[in-house]
Amino acid sequence: MLMEKHPLQSKYPELHTSKPVEHEVARQRQHGERIPNEPAPKLEAWLRLLERTHTGKGGSEARQAAQPQIYERIKTLYHRPTQEGGYITGLDDASIERYLHHQARIAHEQGHGTIEDIMARANDQVRAEARETIRTDQERSLDAWLDYLISDDATYPMWFKYYTFRNITRLADYDKQKGEFPKRSKSTTAPFPDINREALAYMEDSLAKHYGLKAIDPDNTAEQITPETKALLDRDANFASLYKRAIEYAAPKHAESLNVTDGRWVKYDQTSDNSKSKELAHSLHGYGTGWCTAGEGMAHSQLSGGDFYIYYTKSEDGQYSVPRVAIRMQNQAGQQRIAEVRGIETDQNMEAELVPIADAKLAEIDSAGAERYKKCSEDMRRLTEIDNLLKDNPNAELSKDQLRFLYELDRKIEGFGYEKDPRIAEILQTRNPRADLAFVLDLQPEQISLSKSEALIGNILYHHGDLELSDLTTAKGIYLPANVGGYLSLNSLTTAEGLHLPETIGGDLYLNGLHTAEGLHLPKTIGGGLYLSGLTTAEGLHLPKTIGGDLYLSGLTTAEGLHLPKTIGGDLYLSGLTSAEGLQLPETIGGSLFLGA
Repeated sequence: MLMEKHPLQSKYPELHTSKPVEHEVARQRQHGERIPNEPAPKLEAWLRLLERTHTGKGGSEARQAAQPQIYERIKTLYHRPTQEGGYITGLDDASIERYLHHQARIAHEQGHGTIEDIMARANDQVRAEARETIRTDQERSLDAWLDYLISDDATYPMWFKYYTFRNITRLADYDKQKGEFPKRSKSTTAPFPDINREALAYMEDSLAKHYGLKAIDPDNTAEQITPETKALLDRDANFASLYKRAIEYAAPKHAESLNVTDGRWVKYDQTSDNSKSKELAHSLHGYGTGWCTAGEGMAHSQLSGGDFYIYYTKSEDGQYSVPRVAIRMQNQAGQQRIAEVRGIETDQNMEAELVPIADAKLAEIDSAGAERYKKCSEDMRRLTEIDNLLKDNPNAELSKDQLRFLYELDRKIEGFGYEKDPRIAEILQTRNPRADLAFVLDLQPEQISLSKSEALIGNILYHHGDLELSDLTTAKGIYLPANVGGYLSLNSLTTAEGLHLPETIGGDLYLNGLHTAEGLHLPKTIGGGLYLSGLTTAEGLHLPKTIGGDLYLSGLTTAEGLHLPKTIGGDLYLSGLTSAEGLQLPETIGGSLFLGA
């Protein structure tokens, strides 16, 4: 169905004449593209640029190989304060004071002293840590949106992705007392709103139908836009109002049915038949699963790609109609392979009681793919065991193995949802991390750091979490911890002079600013990826035998002097090579190989 008016033209009448759109249209015309001087084709031309920039789709092979680095640069730009062209707010001194005063009031209400006394203890270190907390929370909540919208799971049209991101960056997290999403200002310290994938799917369906992009069967009430949503659309309500309404519509209405585990699996065969995808989507309506499959468009996209299984448990009327587990398959060269497994807990994690049921089904439909999910299942079992132990006795002692697992010292805990299982954070909030880690690692508490400021005081043997030091331009006089549990970012360093890296890094190591490896001594163990995209020569580069994640050496033009690790767990980027002469590849590459030669 042809649209009478482009949705973005309706929402933003001046967008098609804005400088970014006009510039991109002129560029494409210079390259021979015929773009009519109408709002819709101009906007679509510009949206293609946004999609290519953020995902690499439609670009050359070399462009796609470089996409991970480009995407990280995009994130870095978005992580700037608003006055520098980014989206991060509330980092100025006045906003930090308001934030600390709010925290002091909460502490006062919990009996921790007067607000004045609490504020009097707020020294420069407290203010620095508050600023870092605000920044980190905003960056992570913004990244969650960006990661989802560019993922293969979000098969929405580009206009809807732009509309969503443009608006979400103007809103703060939901205010339950006021019942609204507050508008962001330069002083906002709150994170960005949470993602509700099911609500987004409802929104896209309703907007597409409202603008004539999707047909509606007048005789099928399930396809109609709900009266409340239609009223909002008719008066051109803003994104915040539509999103709030969609979340309310997606809210679970059958909580009493969630105590039941007796159920049946229903298979939806791969098909492009709209009636089948609508049947799948409508079976999820009103249950608050959080699954984007509840949107007709998303259900059609997913069912076109592979089979779909839903585990329905009994409702109050005795029918098997309450969706609890979803397994999405993807047809790969004629074989149905497991693509996603989702539950209805927070962030689409699975209820512990249903994990064995899901395990059995996974083994039945894709035994090879099920192996990948066994680890998730085992992790969920161990987490449930710890969770139940502490619920029965909050003072119960945890073993070293349990604490190593809980603090993810050896590897990340993997669940079935998009985000970390919320139980991890809930348990850790009740723990004393310094005492736990000292016990597990056989260290003194003062040898452990939990913040950036603590990590740089010297004599630290273990830093818990990530260590963001991209603001450092020199390593002289810097004493890094002997071991870092998360990632370490030193992207602004241009030379390794004075740099003494930790012996082990559990996550990624970012050294993209280095142009030479002279004086560089890398850690013995890197659990994540190693980013050295700025290197133009391999001279003096001594890589570890094993790298757990990706290896970026895209700045190298020759393999001369390059000795790669035996094992790389992720992708290997050598897209800058002009010749593969002398190149000896690793014995094992867990991901893809990107060569420029």
